[in-house]
Amino acid sequence: MRISLAWLAAVAGRRIEPDELVRRLREAGAGVTPVAPDAIEVVAPPMVAHLASVRGVVAAMGAGPAPAAPALPGGLLIEHDDPGTVLAAARLTVPGPVTVPDREAAWLGSPAGSLTDVLAFVRTETGVRVQAAPAPEGRTLRRCAGRLRWDGEPLTFDDAATGPDLLLVALGDGRAGPALARAAELLTAWAGATVHTAGIAGPGPARLVVDAATLDRLTGPGFGAARGAALLTAADLPAGTGPDGELVVHVPAGRTDVDRPETVAAEIVRLAGGYRRLTPRLPGATRLPATDPVAQVCAAAVETGIRFGLRQVCTLVLRPPGEDDDLGPDRSAMAVHGRTGKRHQVVRGSLLPGVVEVARAALRAGEPAYVFEVGAVPRSATPGDEAFRFTAVLAGPVARPGLADPEPRQAVFADLVALAEAVGRGCARGAPAYAAAEHPAYETVFEVCFSGTATGRLGVRTDGLLCLDLELSRLAALPEVRTPVRLPDPQPPITVHMTVEVPPEVSAADVRAVVGTALGLDAARVRVKDVFGQDGPVSLTLSADVPPVPDEPVRAQRRARREAVLQAVAAQGWPGR
Repeated sequence: MRISLAWLAAVAGRRIEPDELVRRLREAGAGVTPVAPDAIEVVAPPMVAHLASVRGVVAAMGAGPAPAAPALPGGLLIEHDDPGTVLAAARLTVPGPVTVPDREAAWLGSPAGSLTDVLAFVRTETGVRVQAAPAPEGRTLRRCAGRLRWDGEPLTFDDAATGPDLLLVALGDGRAGPALARAAELLTAWAGATVHTAGIAGPGPARLVVDAATLDRLTGPGFGAARGAALLTAADLPAGTGPDGELVVHVPAGRTDVDRPETVAAEIVRLAGGYRRLTPRLPGATRLPATDPVAQVCAAAVETGIRFGLRQVCTLVLRPPGEDDDLGPDRSAMAVHGRTGKRHQVVRGSLLPGVVEVARAALRAGEPAYVFEVGAVPRSATPGDEAFRFTAVLAGPVARPGLADPEPRQAVFADLVALAEAVGRGCARGAPAYAAAEHPAYETVFEVCFSGTATGRLGVRTDGLLCLDLELSRLAALPEVRTPVRLPDPQPPITVHMTVEVPPEVSAADVRAVVGTALGLDAARVRVKDVFGQDGPVSLTLSADVPPVPDEPVRAQRRARREAVLQAVAAQGWPGR
């Protein structure tokens, strides 16, 4: 909605600075865009729909709205079949043409001095559409199944109607009544209209109670029920305090954004100047760390599976019997009784059938089958007798083909072993051991043991799927195995290489002694890597490892050591490089 600053100042009763207006509206949650030196564009989300009207903006600025429109007379009977909306109507007589004042005419552009101009102005000002229809004398307006009838006759709207007898109708939220009253007020002032009868039907204000403890928790210290009630009442939200210090708010039908204690607190803080006025404090704890070992192990297993690159799935608890006979003992024998359509299903005894089904569907779609599930499996029909398991299935390429890797490698047994070890480390139960086993559904299968206790199995099924199945409840009962912290290796020694040419009568031991002295090492730590030469000078290639100096660049240290060696061999008359 576009708002003129001059118009806003007239409604507010004072001049409002543009910068302050933009800041306050943005803090309230509305989108604001200056479109001209004397106008702004306001986009109000559903949670702050009241900012889509001039009076709502004035209330948000804390300037206090302009005086309300005069009360309309009664006498018009309205029958309304939708209790969720408000229907307001007024019958009036417009004797002459409409004369729009200069200020409103400048805002409307080129007004034609008609009823259409008045209704357009009211919609811009209040955000509610008011419609008009020619209506003879009558007293009953009925709305049934979305259709309006005036004294039994269908009602046809025509905003350009010129007849003296008109019926104004507004349908919407709680703003419908004030919008209708505003339209009647403008027609009375601009066209000399006379209102004969009026009526309104719809929901009344809802009563919302916020206790003192909840209000203090949401708004922080310094806000009480009395201050909150004063702020809300000034913003057209009637509020008061209860006998026990609670805040009682009567929410009009149009304020759908205020529907629970959290939104009441947000409205109070907004009216008080925004969240920047609150005292910073730490939020209260909403979730404590799990102390149950099984819950901790399950959470660690889920995190490990996601870090390993698997997709977490959730499969059905009820399975058709015999759909996976090759699973052998994994299939549960507990049948379901008593529900129509569920009589011939059994409760799963393992997560493996569902995860295998998801993996097969992924392979049929040409996708990698890297999936896992963490869930409960009943041990018996006794309530609460269940075990938590971790089941993963790997098959197909490890990634989708792409430009960097047009043919990604296929999943192999080593990936399954790495996953088992990652789960063990993630659950702080150490590395697993494996023992060969047999199972009718597997070509190759191994028992997975942690701390000498068998907790599951892994292997290659007859259909080529790589499967890992671990019982986390049994894993949680084992003692924790903490991985020792490995200190970083010290800085490696600096290796210096050089080549020295010496006469044939000079021995390698003499050369090693000179080089060792130059490097500050024992001659035994200088190695001869190569010797070349027959009738002439002998070329020796040597290397030595020199302890580094902390906090000095390695390259500079290596260069300084080579220079020292070259100077030492040059002093002996031996060329070196």
